[in-house]
Amino acid sequence: MDQYIAKDEYIQMKCKSCGYEEQMPTWCFDEVAEMMRYDNNNDTPHIHCPRCDKPTLYPKK
Repeated sequence: MDQYIAKDEYIQMKCKSCGYEEQMPTWCFDEVAEMMRYDNNNDTPHIHCPRCDKPTLYPKK
């Protein structure tokens, strides 16, 4: 049965403020992007950093 369940893929994220890094599931990143598009925000999707609590956690390039 598990052969039919898709494996999660991850995006490496990095905080531009404190340097914290973590892997975020792509489905979670896609939901953030969708919410931003709904709000007519064309910025690169980002979230609050769990370490410094600033909205500066972006995909690492």
